[in-house]
Amino acid sequence: MSPAAIDSVEPAYSYSLGGPNGREAHLRGARIHVRPVAGLSRESIARSLECHQARVTLGLEKPRSGDPYALPGGWLSIAVDSEGDAFVVVVQTNDHGDANRLLERAQLFAAARDNK
Repeated sequence: MSPAAIDSVEPAYSYSLGGPNGREAHLRGARIHVRPVAGLSRESIARSLECHQARVTLGLEKPRSGDPYALPGGWLSIAVDSEGDAFVVVVQTNDHGDANRLLERAQLFAAARDNK
């Protein structure tokens, strides 16, 4: 998924019992909203991103600057959902520090589309 395919990025949260409202939000990563890509399904996008992460982790592929689909020193959970006629790529980690880095990387990666 190149930056050109990205519409927007927002934080991804999980919720647990606790806090003053009964639910406590925990930052987990990023929700990356992408435009529909001709001929690709949510399954094929997820598989492609998972394979990309594995190749980067194994050193077989260099990540792009700020790549939100692979995080040095960590393994990410990647899921793709349909949203209307587009997709949402949800990239998450259980480590709070990595979740912040991941969200920043996704925002910078998406901003690259505006610099072209």
